[in-house]
Amino acid sequence: MREKSYLLYIMIAISLVILTSCNEGINNNLVEANPRIIMHAMGKTNVPINPTRIVTLTNEATEAMLVLDIQPVGSVKSWTGDPWWFTHIKNQMSGVSEVGYENQVDIDKISSLKPDLIIGTKSLHKDIYDKLSYIAPTIFTENVSGDIRGNFSKYAESVNKEAQGSEVIINFNSRLTRVKNIAIEEKLTDKKIAVIGFFPDETYLFLQSSFIGNILDELGLKHTEINKQSNMQDFVSITKDDFLTIAETSIIILYFTYDEQSKAQQMNWFSNPIITNLTGTTLEKIYPVNPEIYYTSNGIIAANDVLDQLEYDFKNYHS
Repeated sequence: MREKSYLLYIMIAISLVILTSCNEGINNNLVEANPRIIMHAMGKTNVPINPTRIVTLTNEATEAMLVLDIQPVGSVKSWTGDPWWFTHIKNQMSGVSEVGYENQVDIDKISSLKPDLIIGTKSLHKDIYDKLSYIAPTIFTENVSGDIRGNFSKYAESVNKEAQGSEVIINFNSRLTRVKNIAIEEKLTDKKIAVIGFFPDETYLFLQSSFIGNILDELGLKHTEINKQSNMQDFVSITKDDFLTIAETSIIILYFTYDEQSKAQQMNWFSNPIITNLTGTTLEKIYPVNPEIYYTSNGIIAANDVLDQLEYDFKNYHS
């Protein structure tokens, strides 16, 4: 009888421990093998000390892994590229399996890769978090735009490479400072800059909250604003008339075209006599830029590539 009571007591105690862990929101998959607890956008998750089979569900996370000298076993496809990867990371992605797109991941493909860590984002993958967590410990950031340092630091923490991650951030900050000083020397900090993206069905003005908007803001550069409501966080749809207003109030325009169809619209808008007359006078510079690094990637590699391009343009601004 005493033995039965003792066993019952042990079972109750174990149950209480399990319930307590669940209430704290900790993912307990492979707890004994995964002693590190990571706080993230969905709560707390136990992860391996040194994960080796990582699946990334955002382009930003993919770039973070590459900078940390980790090649994922699986990653979402780049939005552009031949066949799947952005040009600026293609050489580092040989052998990586694609697992769908950021907004439509292939859960079965992810499962088949037997990952020991999955990295995604709450803004895109919240509804499938439980399914992903069943496959492997899963870490989410809040979103994939704007918070370059915060997201990168979370990725570095997730793979137990905080020290290396800190060095990456230090180098990024140093480069930002260098480019900012060039902008100051060239007297560009008082000039309004507009970033325009031409797409097949819409044309957008990118806002301060966007990836490129955050970089320009950190460089101390002014954004061209437009009094127009948007249901999107990072950009606002504009008309041809809006574009003319933007051109009249901007000193610099950075623009990109997403494909051949959008390029035709860009050429049509830029051929307007108003734009032609403004160019080189009040509208001092118009620069074409790469959409892969200014818009679709959002990662730390792209951010450094943006700084490379801006540094070159700023140094040659008055030439």
